[in-house]
Amino acid sequence: MCNIQGLNVPVKQNNVIHWHKESGNMVFIVTETKLRSNVRPWIMNKFDDVHIFTSGLNNGYLGAGIAIFMNSSLAQHVFKIKKVPGHIILLCLFFKGKVSVLIIGLYACAFPGNQFGQASGINFFIAWVVNFSNFVVLGGDFNKSKSIRSASFGFCSSLGLVNSFGGHPLAGASTWSNSRGIKKIIDHVFVSGSLISAVVSHKVESVTEFFDTDHRTVSVSVDLGGLLDVHLASICRHANIDCWKFKLKNMDANG
Repeated sequence: MCNIQGLNVPVKQNNVIHWHKESGNMVFIVTETKLRSNVRPWIMNKFDDVHIFTSGLNNGYLGAGIAIFMNSSLAQHVFKIKKVPGHIILLCLFFKGKVSVLIIGLYACAFPGNQFGQASGINFFIAWVVNFSNFVVLGGDFNKSKSIRSASFGFCSSLGLVNSFGGHPLAGASTWSNSRGIKKIIDHVFVSGSLISAVVSHKVESVTEFFDTDHRTVSVSVDLGGLLDVHLASICRHANIDCWKFKLKNMDANG
């Protein structure tokens, strides 16, 4: 995920897509899109092999807006989309074997004042995380006051989400810096507790050779193979059927 500081210019859209493909990621959460209303519908289907889900502004906050880039082979599994405009976008994906995955983009900066957790529609977010998913991945920009950042982290923790930084050698790498040499860790990826053992790598990288931003990307690789096998075995036992009948090996479109 990354704060990209605007996505209205076609050249930058192409450069962001280029990085997404070069990185080999299936999902790319971006914040501070600042998408204008006339650009948002057009960009969603601009690229054949990458679908772009967007959540626009509703409060006039200059940097608001969030989007999720998702490879089309994976996007076809999206069956539910929920939004708090300018703040949150939630994609629920459903796979064989009754496996559901939530991909969530969060822009905490877009919450005015100290209103995080009080925004209209926030309750649906809580309900979907708690009740309707096996696995959750949340990427967010938490560059706000200490009170908002603390509330945001506490909010994620209360939903059983764990910061994927934990235990990785790059945990101390800054995700934002400015010309005065100030550095901060303000971009994070949280995963559900059931996923933390499946996080195999965590990278913080500069992307300025692709597009302009003062943030660095936070990339997390998750190996779901073993977890899906366990989950599938549980379903098979419950249904009293043979696991070998299922061919779910991974989470691609051919699964």
